[in-house]
Amino acid sequence: MTTPAIPPPRQGLFVGLLTLDVIYHVARLPQPNEKVVALDDLVGAGGPATNAAIAYRHFNHSATLLAALGCHPLAQTLAADLAGQGVTLVDLTPTSVVPPPVSSIFVTLGTGDRAVVSLNAQRQQATPEAAATSGIDLGALLPGIQVVLIDGHQMAVGAAVAQIAQARAIPVVVDGGSWKPGFDRVLQYADYAICAARFRP
Repeated sequence: MTTPAIPPPRQGLFVGLLTLDVIYHVARLPQPNEKVVALDDLVGAGGPATNAAIAYRHFNHSATLLAALGCHPLAQTLAADLAGQGVTLVDLTPTSVVPPPVSSIFVTLGTGDRAVVSLNAQRQQATPEAAATSGIDLGALLPGIQVVLIDGHQMAVGAAVAQIAQARAIPVVVDGGSWKPGFDRVLQYADYAICAARFRP
């Protein structure tokens, strides 16, 4: 009996949100004006594109994350976590002192349900022009890339990357958790869209 061949590692580019996730495991969610003690907690890098990059790397593929981080003191924690996960970060806002967005996530252990409060990337929006000023050539990131995932949290950059990827016959995947203004610009270049039920204009 022959052993199945292991496919060679693939390279993926993930464009979108990078957050500092603070995850609490709770027996139940707090009521108004109530404090509950968590059963456990976890702090690390998160966000749709970031989580996808970490999962992709977990399967021994090469993952590059294109996201806004900056040089706020909290950014060091995120950079270290991504490095530990083996994900390569390309920072869209390397000189920004704006704190990275924080997501507070409550996971109910009995059901696995979650509740999330997040700022997303509202204060850290980048553009292709700003990326170029920071020395980032979007087209130069794509040689060797075999799949691109865009979550819509860096819409201008995501649309530019998707357009370049389509022109080079690189599959583009859209993570459509919720509709965001400008998603129509990205969807015209998408090969695959993984969408939540509420994903609609």
